[in-house]
Amino acid sequence: MNITDTNYNFLKANYTDFQNNLINVGNDFGGPSLYFHKRSLEEKNKSFLSDTHIENIYATLVAWGMHRMGDTSTKMVDFDVFKNSIINQKDILITLKDYKINDLNLDRNVLIEQLKSICFSFQVSISNSKIVGNSKTLAHILPDLVPPIDRQYTIRFFTNEPRSAENTKGLFKNLSDFKNIDEEKKYFDHILIKTFDFVNHIFTDKNVILDGNFNTSYPKIFDNFIMTYVKREKNGA
Repeated sequence: MNITDTNYNFLKANYTDFQNNLINVGNDFGGPSLYFHKRSLEEKNKSFLSDTHIENIYATLVAWGMHRMGDTSTKMVDFDVFKNSIINQKDILITLKDYKINDLNLDRNVLIEQLKSICFSFQVSISNSKIVGNSKTLAHILPDLVPPIDRQYTIRFFTNEPRSAENTKGLFKNLSDFKNIDEEKKYFDHILIKTFDFVNHIFTDKNVILDGNFNTSYPKIFDNFIMTYVKREKNGA
């Protein structure tokens, strides 16, 4: 898949047009999707990488559609496998847990390489594709550094041109599969770079507010801006 920043550049220049939508962005999810998301972040602050923290992340991923019954590749690995793959990275995760994406003193190139190495070491899904489940896991361990990545919004945002007179399908276009893990890692790199850039762009805007609902960190706010943008494009607004 080819990366395009057309949507990103438009959103960055016009993010205030989407700001009001952030307040209610979590309403489409609610229920266990929102409950376990919030519980995971609460446990992150209370008991980092405890069994309870990891169990809540596991439950969040199920609520976010990462596990389905029956004969499907949309299925998570057993909990012990999931947990052990996280605990194997515990030392480096502890060193990163208090970092904020807006800390300008960070060496971002080094940090992105660290985050990529951690992310793709996790065992989350039986699927050959790792970027979605693994990034969502890491986003509930290091929420101030990593956004959750999904196909419906994030990947579509960075791989599809917006609607236009010549391209009426725009963001409706189907997504093709990643060729391999190396391609997924390339996308992970690019999305993190843009996350750093976007957060730096909006950080001084006092109207962009963290809350205890779904705007729980600046990387998540970037993810929420992407969701509101894609929804508008898909609806033809």
